[in-house]
Amino acid sequence: MPSFSGTIPESIGNCSKLEILYLHKNKFVGSLPASLNLLENLTDLFVANNSLRGTVRFGSTKCRNLVTLDLSSNQFEGGVPPELGKCSSLDALVIVKCNLSGKIPPTLGMLKNLTILNRLSESIPAELGNCTNLSTLKLNNNQLGGRIPSALGQIPTEITELKNLKIVTLFNNSFHGVIPPGLGLNSKLEIIDFIGSNRLHGKIPPSVSQCKTISRFILRENNLTGLLPDFSKNHDLTFLDLNSNSFQGAIPRSLGSCRKLTTINLYRNKLTGNIPTELVILRNLNLGFNLLDGSVPSKFSNWKELTTLVLSGNRFSGFVPPDRHP
Repeated sequence: MPSFSGTIPESIGNCSKLEILYLHKNKFVGSLPASLNLLENLTDLFVANNSLRGTVRFGSTKCRNLVTLDLSSNQFEGGVPPELGKCSSLDALVIVKCNLSGKIPPTLGMLKNLTILNRLSESIPAELGNCTNLSTLKLNNNQLGGRIPSALGQIPTEITELKNLKIVTLFNNSFHGVIPPGLGLNSKLEIIDFIGSNRLHGKIPPSVSQCKTISRFILRENNLTGLLPDFSKNHDLTFLDLNSNSFQGAIPRSLGSCRKLTTINLYRNKLTGNIPTELVILRNLNLGFNLLDGSVPSKFSNWKELTTLVLSGNRFSGFVPPDRHP
């Protein structure tokens, strides 16, 4: 399929009734025309997957009715325009791999309908807690640092208004501090992913571990401590990855109540005790390099869907259960 090339013409600002502009997956170069700010009826702008450069400016004049803005996969310069906070209808902001740097503008906290926030840098402003309809917070693979703001997790603060929050991915940054207490208490979290290159410490808040709607629970490669939480309410949990932390104590028997669970990765912690016999059929079980002892449950030999079993680096005794498959 042929692709458009060249620059986006400045004359596009003359299309006064233009509402939706799809220019993604082409070969456009140059900067975004300043005349786009004259399009007061523009609601949806998609310019992803081009080779656009220059600074980004939206919301400074008439263009304040944007609902969706996707700037992904370009080569822009400078930061996220704080004027976007004036686009009160903005529902989706996607800025993945577009080279923008600097701070997340606190003015984005003025957006009551922000649904997707992705690929920003430096610290997270507490004002994001004012985005009452925020459902997806993706800030992974950046250079973010500092503490995760209390506005995203404490009660009674702005978290009481974040009832639509479903996905939080903050992996591969430099966050420190604790997981905000209350995160997920009033929302229906489905995915939490704080893995890699973070330095979170402390315990997993009960509000997170007991969130009934979580399906993927990933907190690997941090400095989390304490006992593993009770998972008895996590009936939708399918994927649990807490490897490379400093959790202690026993593997909770409540994991046996998670009937949809297919993967457990608790590699490189300080867990003790036996492997719970309550565990149901899994596909992947990694308990390597802990302080576990006792015997390996014989029921493992009946798990026909088991593809990965790692038990090395522990203190097990007895025999490995024989294969009972017909």
